[in-house]
This record gives sequence, structure tokens and C-alpha cells, in this order.
Amino acid sequence: MTPETVKFNRVILLFLLAPVDAVVTFLVNQFLEGKGIDVGSYVHLTAFLVLLAITKTDRKFILFLLVYFALYSTLFHGALNNNAREVVTFVLACAALDFFSRHEIETDELQKYDRFFLYFAYSFALMYLISVYAFKGITLQRTTESITTRREWSNGFIIGHAYAYYAVVLGYYLMRRYSLAVALPIFLSSLVSGTRTGLVILFGTLLIHIVQKQKRLLPILSRLAVFLCVVFLVITILRQFIAPLDSALATFENSRLTAFSLYRPDSQTIEFTAGRLVLWTAAFADMRQSGLASRETILGRGPMAAQEANLRKFHNGLWMHNDFIQIVYCFGLLGLALYLFSLSKIVHFRNILVLYFLILSAASINGFYKYAALQIIIVFAVLHRAEVSTDQGSLLTAAPA
Repeated sequence: MTPETVKFNRVILLFLLAPVDAVVTFLVNQFLEGKGIDVGSYVHLTAFLVLLAITKTDRKFILFLLVYFALYSTLFHGALNNNAREVVTFVLACAALDFFSRHEIETDELQKYDRFFLYFAYSFALMYLISVYAFKGITLQRTTESITTRREWSNGFIIGHAYAYYAVVLGYYLMRRYSLAVALPIFLSSLVSGTRTGLVILFGTLLIHIVQKQKRLLPILSRLAVFLCVVFLVITILRQFIAPLDSALATFENSRLTAFSLYRPDSQTIEFTAGRLVLWTAAFADMRQSGLASRETILGRGPMAAQEANLRKFHNGLWMHNDFIQIVYCFGLLGLALYLFSLSKIVHFRNILVLYFLILSAASINGFYKYAALQIIIVFAVLHRAEVSTDQGSLLTAAPA
């Protein structure tokens, strides 16, 4: 079946919804004393409904996500608006992965995308830098009971972590479509965010770009990377419920990886991971206590369960800073299966190794579906279509008359 195409104006509308909201909200809060204004969840819901509206055929999956959104927003304890705000970012990421795996960018509009992303990347970077330095973007440090960390990063009209995602993805697009010289200022601007997550995805992306030039090794490395990620995820979940497996892994960790044990953190690992391991080990303890066959493990504890648990235990209502743990804790194993199924839909994309690295690294050490997931998917969908079109053009040029 021939994939449907999607028009430039609709894609750009989807792409700009969140960035425009961030800029407007920042300016309102700065100049009109509108402190606390946050319509981000409504923007995400609007984007989801736009995807639903422009999906003309095979709408079963996105309609399922709509039902999922309604059920998880209403059937669990907590305020409806709080639950909906948490669920909508999750279903939007799944819907975007599904939509752009089945819809193609119009080939004759690719030059429009090139110009748009070039102008947007530099404008976005300039606005971020101005908002950080002119408005004294706040550098944060967090110290709470049982979580003692000192981390600083630069927040502008969006937080530093989100900006690092935008900068690396847009820089990669410009590097592929223009040149490294054009992309370099955008890459460098990601360093201003001061986030270690940004550093990881920046250097990992550049390293994979270099490795991709080794065409013989690329298929092997791609499959190996996905395989290792899946194995690590499966073992991480199973060890919470299978005592012999947990004991065997604990013995290995204690003998070889004491300083960086992922499940029994000491003060060094707590500081190294900015307190993340405290949140993760507490979540794992709750999962073990519930049991593998429990309703909480299968269906989840509710959209806001992670924040509520961390507020109760550590006096700070943080999310888990790990998509997979957050999803299993809040949406259960069924939610995790839904997320992994959605991620599998983009396996045919060009630059899939870079995209999966971005998603899996961000999802594992900070968060993916909460930060610009729709925008990242759009950039790679356009890049995929552009490179397929270039290859097809090369084949036509090389064909005998």
C-alpha cells in the first residue's frame, strides 16, 4: 500500500505548536506578571487532535490512543487535569511515531523544509541565548531529604534539557542537509544548556555519524545496539521479580561495579546521577513489593503515581527521569508494551541508529516523551524522506538513457 503524504503547512503547524507556546508563556510570565501560566498540556492535546484529524485511513491505533487517554485520565485517583496532563504527552509521542511511520513528506516540498529548519534553528538558538543571558536564566540546584545533589544548568524560555534536544537534532539535520560548518554553531549552542544529557546525545550523535560512514559495520552495529538495549531493559524489569536473578546480578555488581551499581547506590552514585538512582531504587522496591502479576504492575498505578510517590518519600514531586521506569510505574507493563510497539514503527527510517540512540539515551537518563518528542520525530521524518529522495534521484541519474 502506498503511504499517504502530508502537506508542509500541516507538518510545520505541528512542529511549531510547542516552541511557540514556550516563547509566549515565557514572555507573558516575564512582562505581564502572569506567573504560573502553563498551557503546555493543552498544546500537546491540540497536537494530538491535529494528528487524529489529518489521519485519513487506518485510524485504529490513534483512536485506541484516544480511548487510552480518556481511560487513564479518568479511572485513576487524582484530579482529572493532572492525570490528563501526564497522559497526553505519552499518547502524543506514540501517535507521532505511528503517524510519521505511515505518512510521507511531500518530495517537492523538501526545499521548504530545508529553509525552514535552517532559519528556525538559528532563530531558536538566538532566542534561547538571549533568554538565558538577558533575562538571567536561572541555574538550578536541588537539595532534598534523601536526595542531595548539586547540579546547575541554564534555563531560558525553555529548560536547558529541552533546548539541548532541539539543538542536537536540528544541528544533525543541518549537518546532513548542508554542512558541518552550518551545523556547528547550533551544536555548540547546546553546550550552553550545561546539561550532561545534552553532552551525551551530542557526542553520541557525532560518534554515530562517523561510524555510519563504515557501511559494512553499520547494519551489525545497529542490530547490536537495539539488541543490547532490549536485553538491558528486560533484565532490569525481570530482576525486580525473580530473586535468584537479582542475587546473581548483585554479586556481579558488588565484585566489579561497586562504585556504579545501578540498583544499590552509594553516595557517590547518587551524586553522579543527580539523585536519579534514589528515585529508581525506590520505584524498583515498590515494583517488587507489588509482584509481577499484580494490577499495579500490569496496568500501572496511575498517571501521577510516580510524582506522588516521590513527593511522599523525598518531599519532591519529581518524575522518574527515565521513561521506561516512569511508564512501568504509572502505566504498567501494558503501557511499556505500547511504548515499545510505537518505537518499533520507525525502524524503516534512514539514520535510524542516530534516532534510536537519541530516543533511548534520552529516555534512559532523563526523558524523551516529555521533551519535544513530536519535534524530534518530525525532523527525522523529513530527513528520512529527503535522503530517500536523494538516493532515488542518484539512481535515475545513473540509469542508462
